Amino acid sequence: MSIKLRQAEERDAAILYEWANDTLTRKYSFHTNAITWDEHIQWFNTKLLDNNSRIFIMEVEQEPVGQIRFDFRNENTIYISYAIAPRHRGKGYGTQLVKLGIETIKKLAQKRKVNLIAEVKKDNIASCRIFEKHQFTLIKSTDDCMTYGLTLEGH
Repeated sequence: MSIKLRQAEERDAAILYEWANDTLTRKYSFHTNAITWDEHIQWFNTKLLDNNSRIFIMEVEQEPVGQIRFDFRNENTIYISYAIAPRHRGKGYGTQLVKLGIETIKKLAQKRKVNLIAEVKKDNIASCRIFEKHQFTLIKSTDDCMTYGLTLEGH
């Protein structure tokens, strides 16, 4: 089975919009309101041009199944978030996507030590488990948010 991570392109706007407005995706997002097309396009185009942001699409047999995003807050702190396409949930792709994302960030870090930060809604048990499985440790817990961290050494 061919699984790869590729950088998001303009052609991915529609599928990412569809995934972002999925009912479960909205439920587990910190901003639960539906996203308009205009809001999405403005956000997406800004992210594609932003040197401090990277969006990757995971493909299985050339079919997009999920996306992972890294937002560089500074030289050593990177926020990570991901989503799996609704029809591909429950197949273990979240675990594979986060693993591939971590490997990609290690390469981008270029021998720097970086801290990956994941903020997950407390009731999103599947995502909490995926980050824990990849050795993220719980940094902070509030009523609705679990904040996980992982320190990586680039290579």
